[in-house]
Amino acid sequence: MFFAPEMFRRTETSTKVRGEKTDLWALGVTFYYLLTGRYPCEDATNPLHLKTLVLERDINFSLIKNDDAREVIQLLL
Repeated sequence: MFFAPEMFRRTETSTKVRGEKTDLWALGVTFYYLLTGRYPCEDATNPLHLKTLVLERDINFSLIKNDDAREVIQLLL
């Protein structure tokens, strides 16, 4: 559930994934879960499906009722 988009976009010429970006994504997923009780892509059935959801689906931020919290999580994700 914590795979950042950058982790899925790796190519042979670009094998390094910056830790800061993936850490911020994981923090956003954690905050999202703490506030909603759900993961942003919790319906993923396997890693390939998770990849598709992370890269192509818009995250439902309407589940986060607090405007300030929603803004922070949108910046992280």
